[in-house]
Amino acid sequence: MLSLLSLTQASFQGPVAAPLLRRCGAPLLSESATSRHGRLELLKNELAAAVGSEEYDTAARLRDELTTLSLDEEVAVLAANAEFYAAFSAKNLQAMEAVWGGHNGDEDVACAHPGFPSIKGRAKVIDSWRSIFRGSKIEVEPTIDCCRLLRGGLSAMVICREKLGDANALTATNVFEKDEHGKWYMVMHQAGPVMMEEPS
Repeated sequence: MLSLLSLTQASFQGPVAAPLLRRCGAPLLSESATSRHGRLELLKNELAAAVGSEEYDTAARLRDELTTLSLDEEVAVLAANAEFYAAFSAKNLQAMEAVWGGHNGDEDVACAHPGFPSIKGRAKVIDSWRSIFRGSKIEVEPTIDCCRLLRGGLSAMVICREKLGDANALTATNVFEKDEHGKWYMVMHQAGPVMMEEPS
């Protein structure tokens, strides 16, 4: 019987890259939301450079623009999704723990790794990532297909294509919930193989 570690070691490989967007239709995610997320990341770097070179007027303008973008819920969800994939590709268990919710009840989260039954409970989910990261060479390049706010903006779903090396790909569904402080946490991750490519 294959172990979770052996399956993931055989499947997950490839370069780390920033999340990209594939348009999935106007009702789910406008390109402008992903553009805003990209601009948020760019502005962070520009702000650090402006402060470093003591251009304080420019830094103040950049700070205000960053504040506005930080209040954008779609951007916040995409940022949380990017944090998940950064932790995944870096095999950083501490960062992975920080991404996941379930702080108020151990059973509030679930994860389904490719080829395995779902895992319920924060402790078991984190243990599964510990097992995957131990001695593996997992690197994943996500492409965002869809992002949708749910339940009046209290939860959100992001559907991604996870590229693993040159030939392997998975489709993943990531579900996030917003806590009482407005921070987005992952509460469900499910990934499975793509059996055929969509027609061009």
